[in-house]
Amino acid sequence: NENNRRQEIVEIYRRNLESENDSIRLFSTPDNVVSTNHLFQVYLRSSEVGKVQENLQKAGVGTGRHYPIPLHLQPALKFLGYSKGDFPNVEDLANKTLSLPNYPEMTDIQVDYVSEALIEAVAKA
Repeated sequence: NENNRRQEIVEIYRRNLESENDSIRLFSTPDNVVSTNHLFQVYLRSSEVGKVQENLQKAGVGTGRHYPIPLHLQPALKFLGYSKGDFPNVEDLANKTLSLPNYPEMTDIQVDYVSEALIEAVAKA
């Protein structure tokens, strides 16, 4: 099953990246929630997310920036009257979160490669 494989990939990422918590922070899922893990996102303490993405691209690793604009800054919600700076925590998350490859056809070796490339890319940024 594809969701089971995605979960296996997430577990490999977690094992590979958990010791990098000074620079790469992993999100968790509550025990009572079952995630499909259609995305595997990491929070980078560095403000150089663009540079990290560039370094990963050079290593042949595609990444994504899902949800880069927080809800309170979306044009559709402008009527609520919120401005940049009103919710600094969510703005920080939106600016520093990166999605890594997580698709069922990935091999364990590919997941290890992406993990190592991320650690290297963060160190260079």
